[in-house]
Amino acid sequence: MKKTPLKGFTQVLISFTYYQRKGSIQPLPEGQRYNLPLDPSAIKDEKKRYKFVLAKNFMAMLSPIIAKICYEYGFYGSIFERRDEKEIMDFVKEIPTFYVLFNLSYWNENNYRRHIDRNDLYDISSLSIAIPYCDIVVAEKYFTSIARRAKLDEIYKKVILTWSSIDELENHL
Repeated sequence: MKKTPLKGFTQVLISFTYYQRKGSIQPLPEGQRYNLPLDPSAIKDEKKRYKFVLAKNFMAMLSPIIAKICYEYGFYGSIFERRDEKEIMDFVKEIPTFYVLFNLSYWNENNYRRHIDRNDLYDISSLSIAIPYCDIVVAEKYFTSIARRAKLDEIYKKVILTWSSIDELENHL
């Protein structure tokens, strides 16, 4: 039986969100599987690779919780069916700690010119809480640039400064 090719973020989420009555995640029935690459680096288009990795992380980290909540409320379908990509992305952004953590980790790991330091994990963990819940965040230049690239300052309406631009802090108080 021919597999359907990956068409976008929506298909990735739908393919991972087939729930049994007990709320556990199960693969789609035979013939309805999606041809998903196991290695994201096989996806050459940067935007598609980003969405694919975001969907995989979302399903690995949050899908069990969503499945449990759906089960508790008596809903046994996919909450992502009949949703377009924008609606799903808006939903993901409404889980700010996850979305910030994902973006900082993703862009840090995809910078092959920079060695990943163990302190990066501390920075990412701290910033994943600080960016969504603090009005002003001061971080090192590297993570400030990642946060701005991912538009986290715009999405969550926050001021993200570097240590070298600490003089600007007074303008935001």
